[in-house]
Amino acid sequence: MHTGPRRLILEGVRDTRIGSTWRVPVLLAALSVACQAACSATPADATDTSTIDSSGAGAANPVAADSPCALFSDRASPSTVVEVIDRVNELPRPVTLPCFIESLARPLELNATDSFLSAQPAAGRRSPRAFLFADPLIMSIAFGGSGSRLLELGEARAEGRSLKAEIEFPVTEELPRTAPFERVLFLEELSSCGVCHSDERPAPDVMLTKAFESRAYRPQPSERVSLESLHVEQERCDSVLEPERCALLQAVFGAGAVSDRDFPETLATFY
Repeated sequence: MHTGPRRLILEGVRDTRIGSTWRVPVLLAALSVACQAACSATPADATDTSTIDSSGAGAANPVAADSPCALFSDRASPSTVVEVIDRVNELPRPVTLPCFIESLARPLELNATDSFLSAQPAAGRRSPRAFLFADPLIMSIAFGGSGSRLLELGEARAEGRSLKAEIEFPVTEELPRTAPFERVLFLEELSSCGVCHSDERPAPDVMLTKAFESRAYRPQPSERVSLESLHVEQERCDSVLEPERCALLQAVFGAGAVSDRDFPETLATFY
């Protein structure tokens, strides 16, 4: 079940469908506040501004070399939604989100934002939302808050659009290939992503189940969280006080090099 900002948005949409016309302007106002990037944006050309490798000897909490999850990192990262599903099904169950992140190839390209105007909001600058690039796929994670167990997926399409999907962790059983698409379904012809992402329509190349693509957005540059500051959070993280947050930070930085990456300026922001 959807919770937090997404649930409030979807409940508002339901209300507008039963004739309560006074709710429409209220809903639109709420959308402008509660939505920025309910699902991931579209990948494009990268610009690396820095690289950090904290996985070597003497590093803070490096991932063990024999980790069953990190053993996959010598292979290419999944670059489509279906490939993500296949990777999740290869990993030892129950599959946690940190385990999946450890399995990604390095260097890991990342862009972090502290925006809370999203259905997967950041929990502040110390626990931002991060976009992970594996062209043509972008995956997003959050280091705290209501979206911290979600992997949001946006697979690039033409004209600045992306195919949307989502996985909730931990994954305890084999994940059907239909599940990440069906998880974001809201109404017969509307996904929860389409509430915020404009011009949504069915994805013609997905035959397994109903799937939708819509406009992609980039985070506001003014809300960027630097790679260096996020790395400091990994070094300072107290795994006794915040075990899940620390595990996710360690999965990002402890398994190999991480590079900062920019979104292209040609991609629109939500507001």
